[in-house]
Amino acid sequence: MMKRTLLFGMLLLVVVVVACTQTDAAEETAVPPTAEVVVETAPTEAPPPEPTHTPLPEPSPTAEPEPTEAMVEVDENAELAAALQAIVDKQVDEFGFPSVLLLVDAPDSDFRWQGAAGLADPANGISMVPEDQFALASVTKMVTAVTILKLAEQGAVGIDDPIANYLPEALIAQLHNYEGESYGEQITVRQLLNQTTGFDGFSDSRDLDGNGVADLKELVIAEPDTNWTTDDVLAYALAEPPLFPPGAAWAYSDLNYQLLGLIVENAAEMSLAEAFRQMIFEPLEMNQTYLEFREEPVGVANGRSLSHLYFGTNDLTNHQSRSYDWGAGGLVSTAADQLKFMRALVDGELISDPDLAAEMMNWVETGFPGWAYGFGIFEIALDSVDAPGLGTLQGHSGTWNNFAYFVPEMNIVLIGTLNSSEPMFGYFGLLIEALYTIQAMTS
Repeated sequence: MMKRTLLFGMLLLVVVVVACTQTDAAEETAVPPTAEVVVETAPTEAPPPEPTHTPLPEPSPTAEPEPTEAMVEVDENAELAAALQAIVDKQVDEFGFPSVLLLVDAPDSDFRWQGAAGLADPANGISMVPEDQFALASVTKMVTAVTILKLAEQGAVGIDDPIANYLPEALIAQLHNYEGESYGEQITVRQLLNQTTGFDGFSDSRDLDGNGVADLKELVIAEPDTNWTTDDVLAYALAEPPLFPPGAAWAYSDLNYQLLGLIVENAAEMSLAEAFRQMIFEPLEMNQTYLEFREEPVGVANGRSLSHLYFGTNDLTNHQSRSYDWGAGGLVSTAADQLKFMRALVDGELISDPDLAAEMMNWVETGFPGWAYGFGIFEIALDSVDAPGLGTLQGHSGTWNNFAYFVPEMNIVLIGTLNSSEPMFGYFGLLIEALYTIQAMTS
C-alpha cells in the first residue's frame, strides 16, 4: 500500500442524554464520539489546536531512569518507530496533554514498540518514560470480569446466579428499588458484568447541580483526604434511584463493578487485591500492577512515583479521595504489564473453559451504533467514529484517556494514556492516527 501522510484534526466529542427504554428516568452520560476524525492528504490551512493545559516546564535531561525489566523490546523498524514517536510527541506539543504513553504490539509485522512524551512529574521536571506506571481507571473492569470468570471456573460463582447468593440480605433489600418495587433479588451476576442492571451511573454522569461536572468528581477534588470505604461508595451510589428494571436495557454504571468486587471477596474469601494478585498478576508476572489505596504500591521503577494525572487542570495524583474507584477502576499498572494481560486474554490463557471464555465477548447492544458491551469489555466498530478501514476495537478505556485495546483484524494490541480527563474520548485521535500509520507502513 502506498504510504500516505496522515494529518488528523482534533476529535470532537459530545455528551448526550440517553433516554432509557421502559422508564421515565434518564441519565446524562458520556457517549461515543460521533464527530468526524479527519484524515487529509494535504496540509490544511487551519492552525493547530491550542493546548488544553497550562504549559509545562521543559523535561529534565537527568530524569530518565535506567532501563528496567519492564521495558518492552523494540523491534527493528526505525521508520515506523519514528513515525509513531512523532504522533506521541504531537499529543503534548500541539494538543497540550501533560504526558503521553503508547505501546504497540503487532506480531504479524514483527513489530513491538513503546514511546512516551511530556512530564510524568511536572513540579520536578521529570520526563514521562515508557515504563512509567499510570492509573487504569475503568480498564480495571476487564480484570474484575476475568476474576469473576476464574471463580466461575472453580465453581465458586455462577454467572447466571442471583447476586443475592453472594451479597448480604440487607444490601439486596435496598439495592434496586424502581417505581416502588424491589428488584434486588432478581439481579444476576451476568447483569452486573454486562451492565444491564439499570443502576444509575453515579460516578461519571450524576450532575444534580447541572454545572457539567459529575458531582462525585467535585467531591474528589474538594475533599482530597477522604478515604472512601466500600460502604461509603454504596451509600453514595444508592442515593439515586435506578433507571429501569434489571435486564430491560443497557446503562453504564461503576456500581455494577463495585458489587462484583464484593462478590469476588465473598466467594474467594480474600480481599479483591489478593484475588487479583493470586489469580492474574502472579501467574502472568504482572509485577508492576497493584490495587491503589488497598495495598502497598509494587514494582515502582527506579523509585519513580505514579505518573501525574489530571481532571481538567486539577492534579489528582495524590488525592486519597480517588479511593472510591476500587473494583470499577482502582488499578495502577504499566503498559508492559497490560500487554501481558491483553495477550493472555486474547490467546485464551486466562480462562481455560472455552465456553466460559466466550462469555467475555457475548455482546449486548448499548444503544450507541457500532458500540457493544460484553463482560467488562467494549467492542467498537471504528467506522462509528469516522475511522473507516481499521476494523474494530475490543477492550476498555478509562477516565484519564487511558486505554487497552485489541484490534482483531490486524492482531494488534494498543495500550496508552494521556493522563488527562479532557477531552473525553480524546485518546481516539492518538489511537486512530497510530493505526492508520501502522496500516500504511506495514502493508
